[in-house]
Amino acid sequence: MQLVFNIRATSILYFFLLENKGNGVWMIPVNVCHLLPACFIKADCPFEIVDVDENTLAMDEEKVVQNLVKKPDKYSGILTVRNYGEDLPRSSFFSKIKKINPSIKIVDDACLSFPDFDKQILKEVDLELYSTGYSKPVDIGYGGFGKLQSNYHLEIKGHLEFDESALIDMNKYWFNISKSYKSQLKFQEFNSNWLQSQSIDYLKYIEEVNKSLLEAKSHKAKLNKIYDELLSSNIKEKRLSSNWRYNIRLANPRYVLEKINEEGLFASQHYLPINKVFDDTSCPKWEKNYNSILNLFNDYRFNEEKATQCCKIINYYAKIIND
Repeated sequence: MQLVFNIRATSILYFFLLENKGNGVWMIPVNVCHLLPACFIKADCPFEIVDVDENTLAMDEEKVVQNLVKKPDKYSGILTVRNYGEDLPRSSFFSKIKKINPSIKIVDDACLSFPDFDKQILKEVDLELYSTGYSKPVDIGYGGFGKLQSNYHLEIKGHLEFDESALIDMNKYWFNISKSYKSQLKFQEFNSNWLQSQSIDYLKYIEEVNKSLLEAKSHKAKLNKIYDELLSSNIKEKRLSSNWRYNIRLANPRYVLEKINEEGLFASQHYLPINKVFDDTSCPKWEKNYNSILNLFNDYRFNEEKATQCCKIINYYAKIIND
């Protein structure tokens, strides 16, 4: 196994795609950050979007396998995401994929998981990706790294033509287009100089991440305990890890979010269904679940007092989903 480092995890993915995208289509999950499809667009790598599994809210494994069996020559890669910060890779799923098509590339996106420099990459995985940038489980404000098989040679340029205003504009464009969905989608907005690449001092980086990792885990455990104790158990989203956020499931999440914001606090919904913007795929499972999930913060921007206050607001205004 070998490690590669950069100031942005998306830059590692971008350079990996440039060299390994192949001649086919990649499958990616519907519930991801818009920077992922933006990265595919910038790398000129075609992709199609796959809905989630209702039981896990992760990429639907059966659908992926069906697609590979039905059209074995269509696909050249799959990117999966460790949903909401899961600790472990989906080893049995990756084995199924490689048995169907040994040459297909697999990217295991662990950017919402706790970073781990030591654990070996699975033999089926081509790139295992981590981020320590803004709002990640371990947030040091910059940086990402990837694990590659030992026989890989990945050229990561230390510099890309980067314009911070292009990144700001692209994010603003996403925010606006996500409201109206595909009304006026312009792919060139995702193909600008928004992506930054820069070499980092990896020894200093590893030391900084490992130190922050212990602090992050301790802080999250304290806040998650408050949420566990003060919130009703029937609103906790039990299908998801709480490594990244503490997740709850409500009939009125937007209204509760408004009430939280009115008190000067914050929470969030999860990633918008990207199929609404980037293609015509129907993803009814995530579209339904997206409209019920609320993410509660458990990082260093939130403290025990804020978490307690947030619980009081949720308990007062929340409506329970009756399945």
